[in-house]
Amino acid sequence: MKSAPNAPESSVSGRSDLRQHLAGLSATQRAALAARLGRRPEGSVAVDPIPKAVPLRRGGHPPVSEYPASRSQQRMWFLYQLAPESAVYCVPSAWHLRGPLDERRLETAYRAVVHRHEALRTTFSLEDEGLVQRVHDGAGAAWEFCDLTGMPVHERLRAAEEALQRSSHRGFDLEAELPIRMLLLRLGPEEHLLMLQVHHIVFDGASRLVLLKDLSGLYAGPATDGDGGLPSLALQAADIAAWQEQRLTRGLLSRDESFWTSSLAGVVGGPELPRDFERPDFPTFSGETRVRVLDPALRERLQSVAGAEGATLFMLWLAAFAILLRRESGRTDLVICIPISGRTRAEVEPVIGYLANTLPLRMRVPDGMPFREFLAQVRSVVLDAHAHQEMPVERVLELLPGVREHPGAPLLSVIFGVRERTDPVLRLPGVSVEEWDLRTATARMDLYLAVEPTATGWRAAAEYCTDLFKAPRVDGWLESWQRILERVAGDPGRCVEDC
Repeated sequence: MKSAPNAPESSVSGRSDLRQHLAGLSATQRAALAARLGRRPEGSVAVDPIPKAVPLRRGGHPPVSEYPASRSQQRMWFLYQLAPESAVYCVPSAWHLRGPLDERRLETAYRAVVHRHEALRTTFSLEDEGLVQRVHDGAGAAWEFCDLTGMPVHERLRAAEEALQRSSHRGFDLEAELPIRMLLLRLGPEEHLLMLQVHHIVFDGASRLVLLKDLSGLYAGPATDGDGGLPSLALQAADIAAWQEQRLTRGLLSRDESFWTSSLAGVVGGPELPRDFERPDFPTFSGETRVRVLDPALRERLQSVAGAEGATLFMLWLAAFAILLRRESGRTDLVICIPISGRTRAEVEPVIGYLANTLPLRMRVPDGMPFREFLAQVRSVVLDAHAHQEMPVERVLELLPGVREHPGAPLLSVIFGVRERTDPVLRLPGVSVEEWDLRTATARMDLYLAVEPTATGWRAAAEYCTDLFKAPRVDGWLESWQRILERVAGDPGRCVEDC
């Protein structure tokens, strides 16, 4: 963003800080700010409400409504066809429950959540008009219960672990079954293991928070089969998909289209990292995760550096990751992808659906550039990408000649993300709820580095494709990334090649 001629330096800095702060607000926070201001700024455009989608067809017994699938769902369907029995695009979560759980009430709450959110009672079918999502009445949502108390005490936990692993490794038949299942294992009168699994084609990270919040509210609310006092939903996922497609086909995202065409001109693939194995003709989606705990003191020093440079800690971590990829790939022109929620409007936030998007960020890491200058570049790239985030990445890929035919690393092969710290979102009155770690042994891309909170601090978790890399190589990358962070914390003015 260019400053006005002769603008005071403090004024330019203030506007940059405000832009950064506004970019970090959620849709709800932005709506609240607009309400407090009381009116739209002069010259601004009114935001039209998202209309209800008109179904392609409706009928049958029980009734089924059919809608076009979104572009994100179409890409997910293509990936699903590569390995239809795999659980790689399933999202499992598990919890250890201690206390007087009302099993019947939990099942009732679960079925009420499925009834509340159409995405959770949707199957898919390839018709003449393309991929169609078919919304059912929800009666077929899978609920499994297993009482292990008849087994010897010392065998129950092992049997429960095996049951969780079997279920979490089982995929969905997206044409025939609803994309959600719940498994409840009774270990004792007041001890249970609970697992929830949903397919990514109707689900994303923000959806997980919505689902658990609604499940908690329905369990704690009135014992009815209705919405348990939850506010009714004005929109469903199919409504948002239809609205997004209309905006795209009517040219309302032409500025975003021009931005991505320009910023990614000439790009065909992702970073070519050194591999231990040749890339297979067809992906198996086999993966593992390696973890490295981050020193809390180092994080505080990095926070100070980022603040001094007008950046966020996310931007600094991303910049260090780009330097690592430059070193490993030998390329100074890189694309690193970041996931975003795709929920830029308040009325979308309580909806379960696959609304997330991916932003491919182009990073140029030349020799001789001081790290603080590179961090400023990364800051600009991140803010510009967020300003044009409504363009679906599926459309971005269509705009790039040669991407689909590129024989090397796919454009979306390397992802960096930060999982923010959140309070436990599954709350069952009178029951202690603790997250249960599940190992899925899958990887959706070559490398996904995520910085995530723990009970005692932060850690870096690298999910990687075992068809390409061995664990020692990934461990080495994590160690190198941490060393880059340590050097940057000590001297943010050093050149990128010396970090």
